[in-house]
Amino acid sequence: MLPGNARLVTCPKCGRKKELLSLMSGNTFGATFWSDTKRDAPMLPQVSPIQRCPNCGTFYFIKDQEYEKGDDVSFELGTLTLEECKEAQEQFATSQIPEEDANILRIQTIFAYNDKYYRSREDENEEVSENISEEDFEFFRTTVLNFIESQKDIDILFKAELMREIGQFEECISILSDIKDSNLQNIKAQILEHAEKGICGVFAFVKLKKR
Repeated sequence: MLPGNARLVTCPKCGRKKELLSLMSGNTFGATFWSDTKRDAPMLPQVSPIQRCPNCGTFYFIKDQEYEKGDDVSFELGTLTLEECKEAQEQFATSQIPEEDANILRIQTIFAYNDKYYRSREDENEEVSENISEEDFEFFRTTVLNFIESQKDIDILFKAELMREIGQFEECISILSDIKDSNLQNIKAQILEHAEKGICGVFAFVKLKKR
């Protein structure tokens, strides 16, 4: 990974600039790919598409902001926590944002929920349901269902995975039964195994070895 000069983005509300990571080169060696489609790549980190202003707390989409090149290197990604995703959803609920943007936020919310409750654990099969707050789960479940409803052409395998993550195991299994593509059998089998065991947590299905 070779970082370049920081990417400077500007808050649309207060004008405060924020330095974010910019890469000149990177690779996916040592990356982990998760069942909720998140990729953790130490040598190719991803800046969050939604940033929170460190000054006024406003959330904004960096794709809508012009940016400048900074003088120094930054490793800031601006990854949102689940609590910040809740605040962002509240903020954008008061304005009419495009459905595409709403789904970007929903995906970030899904990632943040799984980061908080599952990705930090060493044992992905550990039972953690009793440690998940009802408020967080209901927020997550509503986000998932809104995402699925908004996506007319949603990938069927991803839909099955999302239904498993909100505990709809029978529906997940039913969806998987309709998937015949031989190229998807490996990940399908892993999702099915977790669903049959009543496991909601995300799991790592690909880990690329480091050179």
